Amino acid sequence: MRARVRSGIVGTYQVILMSVIIIVPSALIAQPPEWEMEIVDTEDVSTYLSLKLDTDGYPNISYRGFPSAYVRYAYRYNETWYIEEVDTIGSGTSLTIDDNDVCHITYGSTPDHFIKYARQNGSGWFIETIDTDMNVGGQTSIALDSNGEPHIGYCRSDYSPNGYVPQDPKYAWHDTSGWHIETIEDGVTSGKYMSLSIDSSDRVHIAYCTMVGYTSINVPDRVRYAQKTESGWSIDTLTPLNSYCTFPSLVLDKNDIPHISYVRTSNTLWYAVKYADEWKFEIVEDEGPFTGVSIAVDSAGLPHISYHSGSLNSLMYARRDPAGWHFAAIGVGGSPSIQLGPLCRPRIAYVHPGYDDLMFTEGPPSIPLLGIVQAGELHLSWISADEISNFWLYGAPNNSFFPAGMTPGFENRLAVLPPAVTSWSSPNGIGDPDIEWTYLLIPVDDSNTEIIRSNRLGERNLQMDIP
Repeated sequence: MRARVRSGIVGTYQVILMSVIIIVPSALIAQPPEWEMEIVDTEDVSTYLSLKLDTDGYPNISYRGFPSAYVRYAYRYNETWYIEEVDTIGSGTSLTIDDNDVCHITYGSTPDHFIKYARQNGSGWFIETIDTDMNVGGQTSIALDSNGEPHIGYCRSDYSPNGYVPQDPKYAWHDTSGWHIETIEDGVTSGKYMSLSIDSSDRVHIAYCTMVGYTSINVPDRVRYAQKTESGWSIDTLTPLNSYCTFPSLVLDKNDIPHISYVRTSNTLWYAVKYADEWKFEIVEDEGPFTGVSIAVDSAGLPHISYHSGSLNSLMYARRDPAGWHFAAIGVGGSPSIQLGPLCRPRIAYVHPGYDDLMFTEGPPSIPLLGIVQAGELHLSWISADEISNFWLYGAPNNSFFPAGMTPGFENRLAVLPPAVTSWSSPNGIGDPDIEWTYLLIPVDDSNTEIIRSNRLGERNLQMDIP
């Protein structure tokens, strides 16, 4: 656990100043059932939030003020929020945390349009200017490799009569010899809405949008996915020309499979995942308009997406399990950033548009039960968490069993499994794919009290194109 209150170094000239630290008691507001909401910062907050959880599970957020355009960092310790001013001006923040709970933030400085990188160093914030091209900036995205070195995605912009148009997606990284910068695609109108991740082999993956109408209009178009290889960049185009896509958000699962969510033609929210070099696509929701997309995946490889619905005027949360997509309208809010806590509990930072407050919310947990039939034998799998003492696995040859709110009978319990066990294979033909069986998993605590129950898994949805 790191020290929670610190002074900071502000500026590349390393003049030591005291950080601005504001203590905000956690405040609960009117909330939907099972969602706990807190006000983090009541000063005007703009978009480009970035949320990460530290090793203790506490939320850490970077964000930009409006109209003052300061760059701030907020973190919660126990029940109190602490706020620090990282820099006096900036935009497009992105935050990550290393294994020692040191925070790293990137952002574009204004009005000079430089790219900056800020790192906690024990006494405050050390800030470096990475790219001094007069036309870089906007949204940034940062991730760390296995050595704790930063990698940053951003774009260069050219000026047009209608303002700055993103041009040339760029990538910067740091190693023992210093900073390096390269262009991902040269001479193309692209680079808006950067989202960068690093896999277990330290390969860089970036999702972004191309643009249409260069020097005339500033309209995002196609979604691209770029992967850094030894010979350069391998680039996939996920959507056709004139698909008008926005807000791509990329995440890699534990198997380094890329998952991307994005908005197409403003009214349709899409989800894409790449298996065996083939992209699979799915419409999540089609009653937009939608803005501000953020995606996370759980240890089972299932997506959780937060976004803003204009038709409902609400912050939304969508998650997928073998039964399909599940939705929750959380309340008024937008520009979300999502992370997952234990038992897939969603944690979301967002802006309340009515008051321009920075908000944080935690939703209910979920436990996905997955299954596949191989060689006539059923194999189930799930995830675990610290608070679980045992798993109770139930099965019955009737799809009407296990209704919500009712405790299954002992006669349907197939196994009692310790928390370290996260899979089960059917013995003696139980779960034969020719039989209509239904399965349910219930984790319990040390008093055998139900914590939550999984989705009901019927054999007709054991194998799915997208898990």
